[in-house]
This record gives sequence, structure tokens and C-alpha cells, in this order.
Amino acid sequence: KLWHATNQSETEKYEFPENTQLVGDGNGGVWILCPTDGKWKLWHANMRREREMYEYPANSKIVGDGEGGVWVHCDTKHEGWMLWHADLRGECKKYSFPKHSKVVGDGKGGVWVLCQTGSKWMLWHADDSGEREMYEYPEKSQLVGDGNGGVWILCP
Repeated sequence: KLWHATNQSETEKYEFPENTQLVGDGNGGVWILCPTDGKWKLWHANMRREREMYEYPANSKIVGDGEGGVWVHCDTKHEGWMLWHADLRGECKKYSFPKHSKVVGDGKGGVWVLCQTGSKWMLWHADDSGEREMYEYPEKSQLVGDGNGGVWILCP
């Protein structure tokens, strides 16, 4: 079950299965990836409604973009792992990043991605306007978006 709570009350909203992924959209709603009728579907929910939106593979990873949308890192048949961007208006395949990439939202519509690039692990920034290779960090680094376009990196 999906609930919404505030300091004043709690509200039971919608039913979703146990193995559901959930991320905030940055605008008061959530993106939900879960099995639906034998396929994995991406849903959007807010206080007013829930809406089935798009289909993605079961092993996809979702990250909120902080501006109402969601990034989906998934195995796209015949093209390898791709990063898609989706929102209430549509979805678009954007960039190729390896399967074991670490992806976090930047809070301003983009994502930070730490992945193996050649023999090094590189930090990339991606948004609707492009992808940019930025800096080198160790493979086992932890990432968290700062909500303001940047990223915190904890290195081992």
C-alpha cells in the first residue's frame, strides 16, 4: 500500500505489490516501478491520482530528477544498458551507461553517474541537453545528489 503522511494526518492512497521501487518526483508526487499484469510498468502517483505510464524491464533502476520526472537505467535489448528520461509528457532514450553504474539525481532535472570508462571509474553528469565526463573517483565511492545540481562523493 502507498500512504501519504504529514504532521497532521496520514492517508492510504493506492495499492502496489511488495517488490515495488519508489522515488520522489520533486513536485509532491512519486514514480513507482512495479509488476503490473505480468510486465514491469512505471506509474506516477500524487494526491489526486495514480497513472500507469510506461513499460521497462524488471531489473531497471529509477531515480527521481527533482523536477517532476524520473531517470530509468535499464537493459535495452540489442543496445545494452541505457539511461532514459521520462515525465508526464513522454519518455526518451538518452545515453548509454554500463550495467553497474551508480546513478543519483541532481535535484535539478539531471543525474550524476559513476561508471567504468575505459580502465578508470569516471563521474559523468547527464541531463536533457547532454552528457559530460567530469572527474575520476574510486569504484567503491558512494554518491548522493545535493538537490541543487551537485553531488556529494564519499570515497573509500
